[in-house]
Amino acid sequence: MLVRVTRDYYDKDAGKKLRSRGALLDYEDAKRAEELIAKGVAVAANVETVAKTKAAPRAAKK
Repeated sequence: MLVRVTRDYYDKDAGKKLRSRGALLDYEDAKRAEELIAKGVAVAANVETVAKTKAAPRAAKK
């Protein structure tokens, strides 16, 4: 599960590693991610895929 950190905290599961605000983390264990969201130190993040579109050709300048 993908989460974005909202405030600095020390992650006990990662050997008390500091997780900084704004970091994007991918937890394989969704249960751990839900715990962090419930504590208020992270929010769920979404990945959006955008299709590439072709731009229209511009008119030549005179």
